[in-house]
Amino acid sequence: MEATTTQKNLDWVSQFGHNIQWQTSARWVRYGNIFTASGSSASLDMSLAIIGHQHGDSIARRIAADTEYLWLNDPNDDPFAPLHLVK
Repeated sequence: MEATTTQKNLDWVSQFGHNIQWQTSARWVRYGNIFTASGSSASLDMSLAIIGHQHGDSIARRIAADTEYLWLNDPNDDPFAPLHLVK
């Protein structure tokens, strides 16, 4: 199984679920019908991805536009992941 989580808590969270391949630079991860996100705003992006998965991408894009939200719809493009490497 693949998953992601908030990067600042990854060390702690990765102690659990030994069969999980933790993705460290993903905005969100879809593994079958299971979605995980890497943070608060990533959860909004993931929610739109779930809507897109269930109802079509055009519906998700319309919701993002109607709510004036700039949807980062590429799950592998997490602009915040490198920031967590700086300590």
